[in-house]
Amino acid sequence: SEGALDDLDVVVVAGGPDIPDAELYELDQFLMRGGRLAFLLDAATIPRDGTQALVSHSNIFGYVSTYGIVVNPDLVLDLACADGAAWGDMESPAPYPYWPVVLTPGILDTHPVVSGLTSVPLAWTSSISMRGVGSGTRSSVLLSSSPDSWTVSALADLSPDGPFEPPTQLDDINRIAGLDGFPLAVAVEGTFRSAFAGQQVIVQSGRAVKFVDPEGMLEESVPTRMIVFGGSTMFTDDVVDQRPGSADLLSDAISWLASEVDVAAEIPASESAREWTPRRTALVALVLLCLAAGLTGMFVRASRRRGH
Repeated sequence: SEGALDDLDVVVVAGGPDIPDAELYELDQFLMRGGRLAFLLDAATIPRDGTQALVSHSNIFGYVSTYGIVVNPDLVLDLACADGAAWGDMESPAPYPYWPVVLTPGILDTHPVVSGLTSVPLAWTSSISMRGVGSGTRSSVLLSSSPDSWTVSALADLSPDGPFEPPTQLDDINRIAGLDGFPLAVAVEGTFRSAFAGQQVIVQSGRAVKFVDPEGMLEESVPTRMIVFGGSTMFTDDVVDQRPGSADLLSDAISWLASEVDVAAEIPASESAREWTPRRTALVALVLLCLAAGLTGMFVRASRRRGH
């Protein structure tokens, strides 16, 4: 509801939630006021039982894309992964490419969130594409898969038995396209234009739906930050028990988001357009199906303002 986020510094949105428009507007205005957002987004819905993943068709992906960050409806497989995996009744003692480990070349060690890390374990993560969001922002790719990685549709069979076959001539394709891996986590800081600027908000009461012109809309943010991860599974209890490093990663991400830094003064007006140029061309055609998808749950965590 209106004002529900006023006392918060950081809000974490996890999963693939379909959020009512009025609530999404409150989240957007929280960002405009300088609130910090972390998105742990599952473009692929991972089953609790079985091995068939599905494509998530919720509005949170369209919302985040207005800020130049697109979580693609795919899953990344990486031949450089080093660990097995276990979930539910499934187990893969051999390296499981859907659970990659990002090693030093794919870690932006100059950024506080991942500084000092030599490996980052992930699980069922999607690639991220970046597009221009206007002046006054700066983006950083925190984590990238290795050059031996490739993508498949989020509508994928996750069986640990494979087979896990990369596209033919993967090395040649990557060399021609200039690929050095897929972005898996992105941080953006600066000033943002509201996703609702110039638009009405859909408000539903019972069965009645109406369009409302919001009063006092903030159309441009004060200096703020956001982080987007291409998945949330790596932060769940089951995976953290196997790979404790992912809990430390989330903790460091929230600490960076909550820290008070005037980022606007550090960002040249032209830097956004340069850094948000798309880095890659899609290698694998993604199969987009119209599915009757139910609403996925949204898990929200927040850290209270210190000293208030």
